[in-house]
Amino acid sequence: VASHASDIIIDAANNDDDVEVVPILLLNGFGVGSFHQHSLMRQILLQNDNDDEKDEKKQKQQYVIYGIDYLGQGKSWPESCNDGNSNDELNLGYSADMWLDQLKGFIEEVILAPPTSLSSSSSTSNKKVHLVGNSVGGYLSTILTNRHPHLISSLTLLNATPVWGLNLPGWDGKLPAPPLPKIVGRALFDTIRNVDIIDKYLEAA
Repeated sequence: VASHASDIIIDAANNDDDVEVVPILLLNGFGVGSFHQHSLMRQILLQNDNDDEKDEKKQKQQYVIYGIDYLGQGKSWPESCNDGNSNDELNLGYSADMWLDQLKGFIEEVILAPPTSLSSSSSTSNKKVHLVGNSVGGYLSTILTNRHPHLISSLTLLNATPVWGLNLPGWDGKLPAPPLPKIVGRALFDTIRNVDIIDKYLEAA
């Protein structure tokens, strides 16, 4: 597995030696990182801890929630970036296929690997992971589930996007993008993050 940044949050409320580990992988949207999921991670654990209607099986479960930065995003950027022109970015290209390979390796070699920090008697149920994908994370989750169903216990989509599957003319979706899509994309992104535009959104809300 190529080097990447990741986050792991463990529900420490259950210290039973016979605990059943339930792994959950949260996949964020494009252009951010796993930090985008930290609030959701905490909320999932909090809701699970406060569930007074858990049956005996659920009381034996321990949630372990994972996040990961896709290569080229979050904390997995090259050390020196210059819009694709620096030595650290030489011949680098990012695509959905690369991220899918990264995610498959992360699931197999990190999430579903034999436990280390958890109790040695803990077990990962059925050697599968629950996938939750937001935006492009939903796109990746869908393909990953279709290609490797033996690794996936469930799939949840949040605002999934099909942009990488549109087969746009002149662009196969790989990054860095060609000049025209890069110019259009940057203009749209700069418009969305413009302070005045954000103020108008907030006023309307």
